[in-house]
Amino acid sequence: MLDTEGLSAAAVTAIVGQTRLSLKFSGQANHAGTTPMHLRHDALAAAAEWITAVEALAQRSDGMVATVGQNQRRAKCR
Repeated sequence: MLDTEGLSAAAVTAIVGQTRLSLKFSGQANHAGTTPMHLRHDALAAAAEWITAVEALAQRSDGMVATVGQNQRRAKCR
C-alpha cells in the first residue's frame, strides 16, 4: 500500500522507555555554625549529590537522557 501511494517506509531502531521515581531525602536540622561538618545530616545536600550523579550517569551513557523534574523542600523548624 505504501508503494502504491508513493510513500516511504521506515524501520524502528529503538524505543523510549520512561522510569519515574519519587524519592524522599531526610535530614536533621542542627546545622548551626557550631555543628562540625562530619556530624551534619543535610537532606538538601544529599539530594544535590543524587541529582549530580543522575546527570553524570546520563552524560556518560550513550543514548540515555535524564531529568530531575521537581524538587520540593520542606524544612522542619524546631
